[in-house]
Amino acid sequence: MLEYTAPMLIVAAGLLLGTHRMNRAVALILAGNAAGCFLLVGAYDPALWSGNALGAAVGMLCAVSFAAYNVRCAHGHRRGLDSWSMTFWPFFLSALFWLLATPVIDYAAVEVTWETVGFVLFIGVFGTVAPYWLYLEGLKTIEPFPATVIGMLDPVFAGVTAFLLLGETFELPQLAGMVVVCAVIVFLKRNESAVQAIPRPAAEPS
Repeated sequence: MLEYTAPMLIVAAGLLLGTHRMNRAVALILAGNAAGCFLLVGAYDPALWSGNALGAAVGMLCAVSFAAYNVRCAHGHRRGLDSWSMTFWPFFLSALFWLLATPVIDYAAVEVTWETVGFVLFIGVFGTVAPYWLYLEGLKTIEPFPATVIGMLDPVFAGVTAFLLLGETFELPQLAGMVVVCAVIVFLKRNESAVQAIPRPAAEPS
């Protein structure tokens, strides 16, 4: 839920920088975004809030990073960078960072089987790299704010997949949260013009 406060951060930054305007459509989308995720993750249960302040702070940093990622990648497209470059280099540099930042792993304790290798490849390729590349391709034609709102479908599909593959069940408020998220996406589509960033004035020729 903390990560999906990213749309709010993008709009807040846009208001400060003068690239976005607050209107009825944006306010309703932000409210629906918060309400849908709140219900979907079961945040109405007090037990969910028993974590520590450090965990909440790290979660908010995740939201800030996700918002900044969206804005900067959209800017990268405007500068002519392709999705492959903006996918490869962040993952490559992240891999180098975590190789140095994490403790030495005792790989001898890991039983290497074809099943393990298959899981690693599936998560790495189909669960990480491919979705991010597709997301960057989408940023060619859609702005960061609506892109992050559409990204709210992520926890919805995760919930449906957990139900189909793992047999997880959901409470009525959580199902209501899924409906709210889908309704926000439909509302966003019908109000695209109201959520667009304010066009920057063209630079005068020197």
